[in-house]
Order: sequence, then structure tokens, then C-alpha cells
Amino acid sequence: MLKHVKLRPIAKWFDGLTSAALDPMDHRWFIYAIDKQKGLSLTIGTGHGFTLPYDHIREYMSDTSGDCDGLLLLKGQVHLKGDRLWIEPLPFSN
Repeated sequence: MLKHVKLRPIAKWFDGLTSAALDPMDHRWFIYAIDKQKGLSLTIGTGHGFTLPYDHIREYMSDTSGDCDGLLLLKGQVHLKGDRLWIEPLPFSN
């Protein structure tokens, strides 16, 4: 069963022309494919999509608000600028 999830931390968006940080948007991401070796294939309504490797996921939590199926707690933060997408690692914490 495929799911709608939210990312934690929330993805960071940048203007494609000026590189200025945009206001945070808490999108629901759709898991549309699962590959046992490569990871989860995610997309959102903006047309952005990528395969999230399993080693970037800290854990999955169910969503108690009812807004989506669950939350993916990541070891890094997704960054989007224009049609580019990348993940920056988060600092280690205990």
C-alpha cells in the first residue's frame, strides 16, 4: 500500500533565480514506488520527485493529526531550487 507522508524536517525551498530562501511549505509527499535496494520513490504536486535511499531515513512515524498517513524522519533536509533537488545532512545529535 502506497502512502502520503510528510518529511521531517520540512523541505527547504529556494527561489530558482535569486537563490533566496522561500517560506516553508509542509507538502504531503506521495510514495509511488518502493525498491528494496534503492529506496522510496517520492513525488509532490509541483512535479518534483526523487528516490530517497533508505540510509537517509531515521524512522517512520504514523500521523496522529489525520493529515497524512505518516511522517518520514530524515537524517538530512531536502532542498529544492528550480528543478534541482538535493539532500543536506543534519548535524549529529544524541
